[in-house]
Amino acid sequence: MTEVKRKFAPKIAVELNSPDFKTKFTKEQLVQYNGRSKPQRYIAIKSHVFDVTKNESAYGEGTKYNVFCGYDASRALGKSSLNLDDVLNESLNDLTEKQLQTLDDWYSFFEQRYNIVGVLI
Repeated sequence: MTEVKRKFAPKIAVELNSPDFKTKFTKEQLVQYNGRSKPQRYIAIKSHVFDVTKNESAYGEGTKYNVFCGYDASRALGKSSLNLDDVLNESLNDLTEKQLQTLDDWYSFFEQRYNIVGVLI
């Protein structure tokens, strides 16, 4: 039987821990995981919190994706935006079907590369 290649699968397999859906984060707690307040960098997508700390080149201080660290980046990712206003505005109500699909694609990308360390409440 052949293995089905998932969309957005990494070129090199990534060993991930089982997702942690028991740990809960408030927005106030999540914002501390921006790499400055705490050394870890966490990004929430669709209420799941991903630990992106290991990818310093993409999410470290001074990088373009650092804007997502400590926040729920769902809206911004759906809109393919690096604008802080889109990061801070968490509403998904006005996203188009295409933008919602883009958000789902980003979620798939993240879940295959980064550990889920909790849930945003």
